[in-house]
Amino acid sequence: MIVVNIASTGGTFTITIYDDSGQLISTKTASITGYGMYIDDDIRGSVPGSFGQIVIEPNGDLLLSANSLVVSHNGTAGFFPAASMPPANMMQMAGEWQGTLSGTLINAHVKMEMFQEKGMIYGDLEMMGGTFPIPGTSFQFSGEMHVSSNGFMLQVHGESPLYSLTLYMPSFSGMPMGGMQGQGMQIQGQMLYVDDQGRKDTGTFTMTRTGHIFHN
Repeated sequence: MIVVNIASTGGTFTITIYDDSGQLISTKTASITGYGMYIDDDIRGSVPGSFGQIVIEPNGDLLLSANSLVVSHNGTAGFFPAASMPPANMMQMAGEWQGTLSGTLINAHVKMEMFQEKGMIYGDLEMMGGTFPIPGTSFQFSGEMHVSSNGFMLQVHGESPLYSLTLYMPSFSGMPMGGMQGQGMQIQGQMLYVDDQGRKDTGTFTMTRTGHIFHN
């Protein structure tokens, strides 16, 4: 499990683990820095053989995003992100976006064609140039748009290989809630990448909507 603090100030958070019947079986407090990352390679290692709900609660003014890779006994796997549910007046992200993802492993110019159904996002991610951990130039993705009191979060996931890319935006430039404008809108903020090969990266991104919006 990976927990990322998207706030500029650090602090602590509590991880509470339950079993499948809802009984509390483990609680721990962890520290995280501003814009920092907390990684636990086996979050249920202290309670082996159990399964059930895991609750992550910030203590103070932290803005946390959690992502976990869950693998079954027969080898199938999936990412399970944790974030707040989006409200009805969701931002419109549909359209064609181009920009840069800048980190340590990732330094790429990308194009994203996004379709949107309420909070659900899906489309194609195309590498226009630069470096990206996954071989190839075009990937399909799906994900969700989340809203918090401090900003907006886009989480997209792909398969073959399994990866998760989270983009956090403190605000939108020139795009009101429910806005239907076309070209010229810009988003920028923090980036988090993780995949099933154990590769992890954090950095920044900047993207501009270059194509008109798709209505759903």
